[in-house]
Amino acid sequence: MSPRRKAPDGPRSSATKERSHPNTKPRSSSDASETQGDDDESNDEEQGFHESSSSVSTPQLESEEFVSHTPQKVSVNRDTESKMIRLDGAIGTEEHRRLLDKIDKLRALGVNKILALPQLVVTGDQSSGKSSVLEALTGLPLPRSSGLCTRFATEICLRRSPYRKPVIVKIKPAAGRRSISSEEQAQIDAFRKVIPEEELTAERFLEILNQASDVMGVPRPGQRPERPAPSQRAFSDHLLSLELSGPQHAQFSVIDLPGLIRSVANQKRRDDIELIKKMNLKYIEDKRSIVLAVLSANVDAANQEVLQLAKDIEDKGRKTLGILTKPDRVEVGSESEVIRTARNQTYRLGLGYFVVRNRGSSEMELSGEDRDSLERSFFAQEVPWNTLPKDRVGIQSLKEFLGKLIYEQIRNDLPQLQSEIEGHIKKIRVDLKKIGNPRTSTLEQKLFVSDVEVKAREITDEAFHGRYEKEVFTRYENLKLRQHARALNKELAGAFIKYGNNRAFSSTLNSRANEEGDGGEYDSTGRFIPTPRDDHEILQWIEEMEAGSRGYELPSLTSAYIHSRLFHEITKNWEPIAEYHFKQLRAIVTRFHETIMDTTCLDDQVRQRLSSRHYRRITEIMDNASAELKAMIDAERTSILLTENPDFLQTVLSFRDGRLISTLESVPEDDQPRNKSPPPPTEIRNQVLRNVRASINTNLPSSKIITVHDDLRAFYRISRRRIVDGIIVQVFERKVLRQLLDLYDSKWVLEVSDEEINGLAGEPPTTTQERIDLTQDLQTFQEALFTLN
Repeated sequence: MSPRRKAPDGPRSSATKERSHPNTKPRSSSDASETQGDDDESNDEEQGFHESSSSVSTPQLESEEFVSHTPQKVSVNRDTESKMIRLDGAIGTEEHRRLLDKIDKLRALGVNKILALPQLVVTGDQSSGKSSVLEALTGLPLPRSSGLCTRFATEICLRRSPYRKPVIVKIKPAAGRRSISSEEQAQIDAFRKVIPEEELTAERFLEILNQASDVMGVPRPGQRPERPAPSQRAFSDHLLSLELSGPQHAQFSVIDLPGLIRSVANQKRRDDIELIKKMNLKYIEDKRSIVLAVLSANVDAANQEVLQLAKDIEDKGRKTLGILTKPDRVEVGSESEVIRTARNQTYRLGLGYFVVRNRGSSEMELSGEDRDSLERSFFAQEVPWNTLPKDRVGIQSLKEFLGKLIYEQIRNDLPQLQSEIEGHIKKIRVDLKKIGNPRTSTLEQKLFVSDVEVKAREITDEAFHGRYEKEVFTRYENLKLRQHARALNKELAGAFIKYGNNRAFSSTLNSRANEEGDGGEYDSTGRFIPTPRDDHEILQWIEEMEAGSRGYELPSLTSAYIHSRLFHEITKNWEPIAEYHFKQLRAIVTRFHETIMDTTCLDDQVRQRLSSRHYRRITEIMDNASAELKAMIDAERTSILLTENPDFLQTVLSFRDGRLISTLESVPEDDQPRNKSPPPPTEIRNQVLRNVRASINTNLPSSKIITVHDDLRAFYRISRRRIVDGIIVQVFERKVLRQLLDLYDSKWVLEVSDEEINGLAGEPPTTTQERIDLTQDLQTFQEALFTLN
């Protein structure tokens, strides 16, 4: 690789002198021999990685993940103490620390398992220099090796405390304790280490990674078994967590994700590429994650997978920060394109870019201060890197920027975070109320069901009597039982008046309005189809029916059975009308029962079992009522026409009076001259009689047909009212609604066996565990809310 250009008049630092010393390896030789894991770009054709060429050098990326079983030499950073950072040093006000403390306490409570908390997420392609950036940010001595790659995410939590505490290492389950087996959970719980911070060397760190890999069931870093065990996974969703506390630490959390791979030749490795990508997406799509996208400056940015992920995040309205590494390895002549990227002119990111210089292989033993000195000299003297803004180069500038960024993120997110916590508390309380009190013993089970029955009976009693003062009736319209029943009764009476008579009575035989029905039929669906009829049609029909029923009676009389036959015919709509409205009543009762169970029994399983038990009784009630309805209608339609109602005779007489008046009104006037003197009274009487006879003979059928019509019409009116009242009182009210008062009764609960009550209200282990989890979550969120307030 060509030597670097430096600023012509810049001072030569000690670092610059070191690089030009005769005993120092040339940069090209150094680059070829580096073995620093994330920071090398060795060309491993055997592993099948390939990248497209571009104007910027794009060597084939090495997979840190798929390597042989041969252990690699690990470089150890001896100067852990000097590298401990103060990320919030630039903004270290009390207010800033107070906000950081809040998030720190929320994370300690485990709120981050359910709600997103502000955190740094470092992602990048393999060999992008991601580990070097992470080491510079956290001060941890990360192990480095060619092909070294973890198969899980690593969380590093830094906490400020008055004195240094041991490092706590543990594994956090992917989705809490609820989605893994007890055996796996036991292994995870057993993996808990407390290590003095000064003993946490790179070698010890690698040992921890190996042990964590074994617990998670994935290959160790740098291993790719040819024949993995059936239980072994390629990657794990569990999280390795390291918690460091001390006065030298800032308070923040950073997640290191497995490096992305762009392309490989092997199909199995292509599958693993997708798994790595999904794992990265899981964290970077978190709405409160601050995503640090690490890119190698000496590899074309367009060929780095992390850039596409960053663009996807930007498209969703969030901002990402790009970090360009290895600027000292960019080929001469290619710097301008990298400079454009660093200035956010080529691949624009919402938070722009920083440029940092990674350690070289010969610099691994340098202290943190010496490392920073080399970096400052590089960006001060090397052309064209010294043209970049000073606040956008170097790890110290990056720390200051991230400190401010974290503070702003927390300050902006706290109100919404508090609202989300309050929402979770409300939801948890609803869920706890839904599953109810514990039901592990027989007594608890009986008390639970009895409580449901008592509440249901109270609501039913108030609904039956139409007392709707309770709030539950305002929320649930279906519970207003009496209101719906009254409306149905009115509809039933109206339907009988309008459609009950299959043969409309004549409205021209008197001056009264016809209120006995217009005639028509109901189809199979219960829909009425009216039949238009002429006023005199029923008289013709009666005459035809009478002619077909003649026996030994005199010509002026009718058959004794004609009235029953006619009545049975004109009332054939009664049964479909009644059945249709009975179905409506069944629907009212069903909706009432479903709603009352929804409001009194919040446990889904118990509600379903209890409802099934009640439905059997409801079915019995409705079947008995249906039989009563049919028997009542049959008795009214097929029995002998009987009534002692005085309205019958009065109605018949009113029909005759009306008919007489109508006849007299239809008598034609005398056409004699007006100037002639009035005739004698006898002549006037005779003339009126002649005119009346002429009108009767001209406009009316035989008198016996009229008599049958009037009798039938008067009786129909009485019978129709009688059957409507009977259906409402005897069937709807007595056989259905009143029976509901005894539907919900707590007495039967005391009489059932222990086995039956357990089958009805027994609590499955999942519900018991759910209650425990919800109770713990409620306590967690209540403490979290107290912390924020």
